[in-house]
Amino acid sequence: MFFFFFQAEDGIRDAQESRGLGDVYKRQELDTALAAQGYTLDAPALLMHRPKGCDIPREQGNIEVSDSFNPEWMRFFVSAKGLDDSYARTFEYMLCHILPERRFILKTEGGLTVGCVLAVYERGFTGLFDLYVDEAHRGKGLGLSLVQQALVEGARINCPEAYLQVDETNERAIRLYRGMGFEVAYRYWYRYSAALKL
Repeated sequence: MFFFFFQAEDGIRDAQESRGLGDVYKRQELDTALAAQGYTLDAPALLMHRPKGCDIPREQGNIEVSDSFNPEWMRFFVSAKGLDDSYARTFEYMLCHILPERRFILKTEGGLTVGCVLAVYERGFTGLFDLYVDEAHRGKGLGLSLVQQALVEGARINCPEAYLQVDETNERAIRLYRGMGFEVAYRYWYRYSAALKL
C-alpha cells in the first residue's frame, strides 16, 4: 500500500511577517482539489511561536538535562508512546544525528521519570518536540515545568524565540502555551490517500 502525503498551511506570509519561521504559501486550491479526489485530512495542527522579549522562566527542579543522547529519555518516550522496536531504532538514529545543539530533558518524581521534552536550538530559536507527560501525572504542571526548562536552556545559549506544534484539538495544551506567551503562527494539516499504488 502506498501513501501520498500533502502538507497544506493556512494563509500567506512573507519573510517579514513570518518572524523567521519561513515563508508559507496558500495552497488552498490544491487542498480543495485533493479533498474532492478523496484524500483524507490528517493531523490538523497549529504551529505556535513565542517571540523574544517574553519573560525567561526560572530554573526548574527535579529535571535532568542532557546535551547528548539520553537512553533514559528514549526508554521513557518509547514506552510511554507504545512504539514498536523498528520505529524506536529509526527514531533513536534520528535523535543521535540532530546536528544543531539540543537538550534531552526529563522530569522525575519520586525517582521515576514522568515526563520528557526534546529541545533543539538553532539560529536564535528554541524548537520544542516530543513533549510527553505520563497520563497518571497530568494536571500537576509538569508539562509547564518541562517547557520552562527548555526555554531556560535556550536563553542561556541566545535562543530566546521558541516554536512548537500542537494538535489543534488539544485545548489544554494550547491554553498552557498561550499562558507562556506562545501565539498561533499558522495552522497546517496533511492529506493522504491509500488508493495510489506504485
